[in-house]
Amino acid sequence: MTFGSVTSSRYPPCPISASLISRNRVNAKFETDRFAASSSTNTPTTKPGSICSRGLILAEKAEVRRGALGGPFLNLVIELATRPDFTALAPISDKLKKQREYEELVTRFFAYSDGLEGYRDRPSEFLFKYTKKMNAAFDSDPQLSQSYRQRFDDMIAFVGIAFPNGFQRTAKGKATPHARFEAISLGSFLALQANPRIRQQVPDVTGWIDGTEFSDIAGSGGANAIGRLQRRMNFVRDRLLGA
Repeated sequence: MTFGSVTSSRYPPCPISASLISRNRVNAKFETDRFAASSSTNTPTTKPGSICSRGLILAEKAEVRRGALGGPFLNLVIELATRPDFTALAPISDKLKKQREYEELVTRFFAYSDGLEGYRDRPSEFLFKYTKKMNAAFDSDPQLSQSYRQRFDDMIAFVGIAFPNGFQRTAKGKATPHARFEAISLGSFLALQANPRIRQQVPDVTGWIDGTEFSDIAGSGGANAIGRLQRRMNFVRDRLLGA
């Protein structure tokens, strides 16, 4: 299929349709071909900051997965993304809601809690491939849906009682940064796996949750690097376990 071009006096034409940039329906073949091409060369095809690269960034998030990868796993993600107990803990702007940010957060939780094998510091590509894989897995074993729903339920219930501000920085916060969400959600998941008793004997997080060490670890600098991702989730896990 041939896509229309977005042109500018400053930037050369690039093969991204206006409908893609405006978050309308996305062609799945475009994404599959692009990921295949990106894995076969190390030469970037767009300049950072160009209209083309901005379009690709937009196209790689939850909205493109919904458009290109419909299936049973994605259906579960969409269901959980609307849960009031989750959205109350993770406030976001109206703009991000329209961009399906809650679906992005749910997908990140599942993907990273299943392990980081194959992660190359590029979340969008990793999550796209993960969603495609999990749709197939859910098709093969419909019982998986309940186990993944329970995983999410357990994490949200624990965060709701252990973290006074949920995933936000302050009680009146209006944003949920990816790095902070990943630290708290994945750290809680790992701690619950290691010691389920913390559900009843809830650790006190007030001594470190607002501290500079956690702020630095959960900051946005280099947030997508695998070392930073592992460090922030392990930091919260260890604090919850009293290490």
